[in-house]
Amino acid sequence: MKITAIIAEYNPFHNGHLYHLNKAKEETKPDVTIAVMSGNFTQRGKSAVLDKYLRSMVAVKQGVDIVVELPTVFAINSAEYFSRGAINVIKNLPNVTLSFGSELGDVNKLTKLANYTTAKEYDDVVKENLSKGLGYQTASVNALNSLEAVGSNDILAIEYVKNAIKYPNISLHTIKRVNNFNENTAVNGFLSASAIRNLQNKEDAKSYMPEYSYEKFALATPNDKLNDMILGALLSKTKEELRSICGINEGLENRIISALNLANDYEDFYSKLQTKRYSNSRLDRALLNTVLNVTKSTLEKVKDVGYFSVLAIKKDKLSVLGYLNNYTKVITKYADTKLLNNEEKLAFDVDEKANDLYGLSNSNNKRRNMLIIE
Repeated sequence: MKITAIIAEYNPFHNGHLYHLNKAKEETKPDVTIAVMSGNFTQRGKSAVLDKYLRSMVAVKQGVDIVVELPTVFAINSAEYFSRGAINVIKNLPNVTLSFGSELGDVNKLTKLANYTTAKEYDDVVKENLSKGLGYQTASVNALNSLEAVGSNDILAIEYVKNAIKYPNISLHTIKRVNNFNENTAVNGFLSASAIRNLQNKEDAKSYMPEYSYEKFALATPNDKLNDMILGALLSKTKEELRSICGINEGLENRIISALNLANDYEDFYSKLQTKRYSNSRLDRALLNTVLNVTKSTLEKVKDVGYFSVLAIKKDKLSVLGYLNNYTKVITKYADTKLLNNEEKLAFDVDEKANDLYGLSNSNNKRRNMLIIE
């Protein structure tokens, strides 16, 4: 059986995602297509615009056969962990091709860059850039640009390649982005997910999304309770506890405590927390890790975890799960978690906590089993 895997957030599913999905299927000709998708929270450290079940349903309706959840501990952390966790999910599957988009559109160039990131020369350039006061992300990108000019999607693609090349059963396939469009600019019917989320009028998104996806997106409501939950979690932590949280490094715990002491509300707190050294996404990830109590120790313990938690599946592909169960631990309902070892259960417990957090902050506290889509 030939498997094509795609790593995605689908937040929300738009025309660019559909283009990639169709192109990947056309070029790799799989028997089954699997999307490894973030759950209720994303790599930017924010709530997804729609819950993971609705987004997985949309993905299956648009042509994905099976949607599995990228464990939350990886989904809400840096590109390094995001990609590692996604590769963990598929690393034991036989005859799998990982398809992803990139500006370079060249697997060989991306592999060269992936190998470069493990070299001392790369580390030296990054350190030199950091010494100039640059943030880590900018310092890393500048180091890569010294070898090959890269785009934003190339950064994640390099991490995919770096992790995937460890496994001979995983083949790599990249699709060159048809447009290097700015996040807020539409080109040829494509608009980025972040730009769609930021539209003042949701109806303006119609042209950039498949009809079914737009219908679900139009029902999305803002998550207006999460910020208060973040403040509550921060106030309950000691300085030592904050220091243990994933993403809180280099004295950030001191800055958090100072901002909490001076702020009048969440917006005021966040403005006092911001600094050139940390991107907003990095701050948001650290804050979300605090609410979910994802510590550095937790991430170290689960770094090799990769269970196969199915969110949605096309009805005519149900038989595939029996086949996949020969190679990985397939989870379709809570009772299946008895299959998990201690490290896997630790990661799955974070998924459950994220479900509860998302449900409470969106007034929708429902957990579901795998969805079967006609």
